Amino acid sequence: MKTTGGDQDPRWPRAMDHARLLCSWRDERLLGLTLEKQVAHAGSQLGTERRLLQERTVLAMALVYTSRKLGTAVDDVMLTDVASQCRQLDAEQAADLLRLPAGESGKVPTTSDFPKVLEAVAFLLDEVTKRVSAGKLGHTARVLHADPEGFHTGMGYYGGWFIDCRTAVWHMRLCQEKIREGQWVVSSEDRAAARRTGLLQDPVYDYPAAPTPGDQGYPSWLQRAHRLVALGTVLISLSRALPRDPKGYDGPLATMMTSVGGACRDLEVTVQELDRLWAGHDAGGWEHEHVPEEVVVQTLATEGLVREFAVLLSRLIPAE
Repeated sequence: MKTTGGDQDPRWPRAMDHARLLCSWRDERLLGLTLEKQVAHAGSQLGTERRLLQERTVLAMALVYTSRKLGTAVDDVMLTDVASQCRQLDAEQAADLLRLPAGESGKVPTTSDFPKVLEAVAFLLDEVTKRVSAGKLGHTARVLHADPEGFHTGMGYYGGWFIDCRTAVWHMRLCQEKIREGQWVVSSEDRAAARRTGLLQDPVYDYPAAPTPGDQGYPSWLQRAHRLVALGTVLISLSRALPRDPKGYDGPLATMMTSVGGACRDLEVTVQELDRLWAGHDAGGWEHEHVPEEVVVQTLATEGLVREFAVLLSRLIPAE
């Protein structure tokens, strides 16, 4: 079947992003194919890698097809609708409606194999609906990006903020122990960097200027997450400017800044998504629809980590 030629549907790049995410979740969480197992499995089972790529491409085709048929953006299609439309799609219909990028054309199954691949895609959609979210595709993607444990396949790494937070806490405990045992003498450069973090002052939630503060004057979740991502960038930048030890390794403060900053930056993809969607809506109603509970949990946990780090930094600065 012919799947190339003509103008590429502008929905395609977004659909492929979501297809990669959903297939990555399926491969590790449902099939138990970690990155190492997936490589081994693909090597022992002839055609496995090609089949997985075909399922990813066909899933993207189903997302584009549903979006086009229902007249909605890819992010706004309901997963239940995609599953329903997916079962009505056949190879020739897909070929007539879609024009795939040249790099994807070889990842489409033959006409005879198409129903089997489509059934695997429908099963994936059913499982995501049952186990993750039955809402809009964009909302489901944000839930998966906020996965605390994370999942990793050859197509990328998603989630994993809990491990990063736990690692940062471990680094803070280690640094406190070094101070107590006299293994770390806090330098003037360390104190200057601690002051420049801004964590010794009250937090400021000034971006985005809208959404307006939440109920009773509290900042919105989007403002809180934005502040954490911006802080993460600052911490990582400051850590790189600190002098290294005689062996060329990062010092204790730089190590803490890098780990805490990395945990803060785990929210970056979600913040970029929410920022793109945000368009001056009422904060309360908009966030109720667009900010999953999983993102709230991640934001709260990261804020707790940052507060603990701020307390530690305050102890590095002598009373002035």
